[in-house]
Amino acid sequence: MEDPTHDELTDSIVRAGTWEGLKIQVLHGVPHIVERNEAALTPPIAMRFSPGTLLAYYRRIAQDGSRGSATTSWDWWMVLMSTHLGEAIYDLDRIDGPAVITIGKFGFTATPIRGG
Repeated sequence: MEDPTHDELTDSIVRAGTWEGLKIQVLHGVPHIVERNEAALTPPIAMRFSPGTLLAYYRRIAQDGSRGSATTSWDWWMVLMSTHLGEAIYDLDRIDGPAVITIGKFGFTATPIRGG
């Protein structure tokens, strides 16, 4: 299967967010979580990663899903990425202060914004 485009990957994040009770909007090319369980987030939580990092994350998940699975790489991506998104939201609750969502070793993760 051919790799999805950056727009397709971004759209999949927006769709998967609804499964986690999130409303995600792409603002200036960057996904932002603007609502959680129908409550506005002020400020919205940005999802900060490069297109290359997102594609590498997709490839890693797709590769894991292709091992002996009856599901397609895309289906596996949607399930696992959604799960990782939910875990990142859980981590947001544990961070005392501003944060963004990044892609870490295990997928989406909440990362504190350090003041400088």
